[in-house]
Amino acid sequence: MKHTHFISAAALDLHSFYASTERLFELIAVEIDKSQPTTGRWHRDLLAQMGLNVVNVRPAVLSQSTHAALVDYLEFRHVVRNVYTFNLRPLRVIELIQNVRSTFGLVQLDLLAFANFLDGLSTADEDA
Repeated sequence: MKHTHFISAAALDLHSFYASTERLFELIAVEIDKSQPTTGRWHRDLLAQMGLNVVNVRPAVLSQSTHAALVDYLEFRHVVRNVYTFNLRPLRVIELIQNVRSTFGLVQLDLLAFANFLDGLSTADEDA
């Protein structure tokens, strides 16, 4: 029984990790890109959008490796929202737990690089 509670709690934490990251992507899409996906696949499309260079607007927010790592958490987010926790695959949850720190590190590096890009724009505006 304890094992089930651990898996359930871990699954919700993994869901929260992706959902909070996705919220940042939504803000970038709305405030910077002025365009966010609206299809039934908007979660997947939003993640893809963050991996694209938007000409004359911004560079890609995510590297290819970060994008690829986040796909696993995007797909798991869907599972958590649509499956009863007792149907979760414990080995998959454990695999995601083991990778979340490195995935977070990739996201952090990419977002810091993007923040530096934005800071550069701010500095350029002040110099103009």
